[in-house]
Amino acid sequence: MAGKNRATLWIIFVLCMAGGLFLLQQPGDVPPGARRPYPSEVTVKYVADGDSFGAEEGHKVRLLNIDTPEYGEPLSKQAKARLEELILGKDVSLAYDREKKDSHGRLLCHVYVDDVWVNKLLVAEGLAVVYVIKPNLEKMSDLIAVQNAARGRKAGIWSLPVPLPEAHYVRSRNSFRFHRPGCKFARGIPARNLEKLSSRDEAFGKGLSPCRNCRP
Repeated sequence: MAGKNRATLWIIFVLCMAGGLFLLQQPGDVPPGARRPYPSEVTVKYVADGDSFGAEEGHKVRLLNIDTPEYGEPLSKQAKARLEELILGKDVSLAYDREKKDSHGRLLCHVYVDDVWVNKLLVAEGLAVVYVIKPNLEKMSDLIAVQNAARGRKAGIWSLPVPLPEAHYVRSRNSFRFHRPGCKFARGIPARNLEKLSSRDEAFGKGLSPCRNCRP
C-alpha cells in the first residue's frame, strides 16, 4: 500500500512541475524541440556580399531570385556596398515563396526596407541578375521585366564586355540555367529536355541565368 502511495505522490509531483513550467513559459516562447516560425522581420547585423546578410536574431538570409557578382568579379564590391547602404543596421521585412531555406540553412527571402523591394532594386540598377530556382517562381515575371529594362539601359552588369559568343546556347527545360553547347553540364541534358537558344538575349529574356562553369 505504501508503494502505491509513493507512486501516486510521484505522479502528482511530476504533474505539478509540468504545470509550473507551463505557467512560467512566456506567450512568445517556443517550447524546446518545437519548430520556430520563419521571421517576418529582422535587424541586419552584417552584409556578407551583394545578395546575403546576417541578422541580429541569428538568422542568415539569402535574397531570393537574384544573384550578384561573386567576390573578385566586376561589380562585386559595388553590389555589396549598395546592399550595405540599403539595409545595414536597419529593420527589414522578409517575404517568402514556397521553399523557405536553401541547402546552407539560409532563409530565402524577398527583402523590403522603407517600402523598397531590395531584390528588385538591385536588378534594376544592374547589380544583380535574375536567378530562379524552382519552386520559387512567384516574383519571377516581375524581376524579368525589371532585368529587361536594365539590359536595355546597359546598367551595371549589362555594360560589361560580353563573353565570347556561341552560335547557339542550350538549356534543360527543367532548369533556369543556360550553357555553352560544349559545357559538361550541357552534355548531360537528356535529348527530350534539351532546348536550343539562339542568343544570350533570348536566354536572359526568359529569366535564365548563365552557368557558373562555362560562363556563357
